[in-house]
Amino acid sequence: MADSQILALRKAIVKRLQEKLPGVNVEEHRRAKFDPRDFDRCLKDRALALRVAFVGTPEDVQLSSNDVDAPEAWAIYIAAKDVADEQRTIHRDETIFEVLPTILRTVCSNGWDVGDIEMSKPMKVRSAELDGGEAETSAKSTMLWGVSWLQVACIPPEQDGDIRPFLTLITKYDLTPNEDSVPEDRTFEAEDTITLPQG
Repeated sequence: MADSQILALRKAIVKRLQEKLPGVNVEEHRRAKFDPRDFDRCLKDRALALRVAFVGTPEDVQLSSNDVDAPEAWAIYIAAKDVADEQRTIHRDETIFEVLPTILRTVCSNGWDVGDIEMSKPMKVRSAELDGGEAETSAKSTMLWGVSWLQVACIPPEQDGDIRPFLTLITKYDLTPNEDSVPEDRTFEAEDTITLPQG
């Protein structure tokens, strides 16, 4: 099943940043916000991490002919912490400012490979240090910057059947077995059918 426009663009942004910044950890961020708890998760074994997030539609979504023009807000969170060896300390701001120009150029160039999805060029591209970026994480000082922009996506009329697979979800998962009743392969398999309300 093809990704939605938002998921496809988020993956495309991640892929492009990985190409432009080889060796830097770049991943999709599943929420719109980045909070101090995210520092431990993304900076556990590294000094720099980028997270790409869909933030929402901060301006009016409008109907144009049969299409919908949606001004989508996007963000790249840049998290860094101080690292040191026997010779010197590399401070978090130094790390962020090394990659920030490349990130800004990449966003402005609109180099996302999104196939047939119609999108405007990125608008209102901005960067700033974010509130709450200073935190003590794993005994290292951290900093959080963000690059944000707007990009208008043209969403075509929904085709019959496109969304129906999502209305019935088949979920399969392994359960941690109770030691009193452990099958030979030591796992149980459960299958649930969940029908979402329609109307």
